Amino acid sequence: MIFGEKTEEQKRVAELTREVKELRKELLASKLDKKQVEVQMKELKDALELGGNLRQGYVDSQEHMAVARRGLINMMEDMNEIPIDDVKRDLDRLNGHLDQIFHECSIREDDPDFKSTADGLKNMAANMDKINLIMLRSELENLQALLEDTSEWRSPNFFALAYYLQHEEESKVGEMENEFRNSFLERYLEEHLMESLAMEANYAGCGEKLEHMIQHYIYA
Repeated sequence: MIFGEKTEEQKRVAELTREVKELRKELLASKLDKKQVEVQMKELKDALELGGNLRQGYVDSQEHMAVARRGLINMMEDMNEIPIDDVKRDLDRLNGHLDQIFHECSIREDDPDFKSTADGLKNMAANMDKINLIMLRSELENLQALLEDTSEWRSPNFFALAYYLQHEEESKVGEMENEFRNSFLERYLEEHLMESLAMEANYAGCGEKLEHMIQHYIYA
């Protein structure tokens, strides 16, 4: 990168900062409470910035998960017909993707079931001369079941997740079931920020601008 040149992330943050300032100006022009608007704008900016990063992390983890799912299916189809060195090569590739699939709202690093299976596959890759293919297939089937279950989860509301993480302990939401967690996060965001902010933005005539900002900085 050329010295002084901004990264895409820096440009995104600068653009977000500018748009939040414009929204703040419109809200204050409608004679809304200045102190409350200042707090809301800071919370909005912080949540949009973090939410966009959380979404990108989630997208990355899902891509690795998709590759891992295809890889393990291919392994189970081919492992009895290819040399053991090729099986080890494919297993090493699979393990590499498994190391990249962790996310707060997907498979967490402290998930005991996944950790047990992933550790088992790594041990097998390191000791291929001591394991048999039946044992390996059993671990791959366990992994397939875990990934299939996770693939059915609804993707999180990244804006709500980001707002929550900036105000509460992550461990609380991490222990929740996926669907309950999503509804809980959305209620939390609504009650603590969006109910009042959306009402004020609509009153000031900038409700659509607020909605556009959320969509743009979280999902664009």
